[in-house]
Amino acid sequence: MKLSIRNIPGTPLDVALIGHIERRAEFALAGVRAHVRQVQVGLQEVPGLRGAADTRCQVQLVLGDEAPLVVTETSSDELAAVNRALSVAGHLATRRVAHRSRHQITKVASGHASAHAV
Repeated sequence: MKLSIRNIPGTPLDVALIGHIERRAEFALAGVRAHVRQVQVGLQEVPGLRGAADTRCQVQLVLGDEAPLVVTETSSDELAAVNRALSVAGHLATRRVAHRSRHQITKVASGHASAHAV
């Protein structure tokens, strides 16, 4: 699993935040790690309510040759935005992998059933 972290100019990215993102990505994607080719995490400051700056976290996951999963979360707390985006991405990736596995099992099972019926 290749992890890349990027920030839009003007968004601070310190060592502690990078470490947090790496740990959180490992935890959120642990169950599907073998299926994940690439993870991109992007952070950007955006105008929030009442004039305060919010942080937008966008996570893009590439699973095999499928279209990437993209999750975007915005929060006044950058760690909360990262945690939520990676958590949702992990759940979606788990569902996609499980669906693909069920679909492959069904195809194999139906292939074996027709071979035995002949």
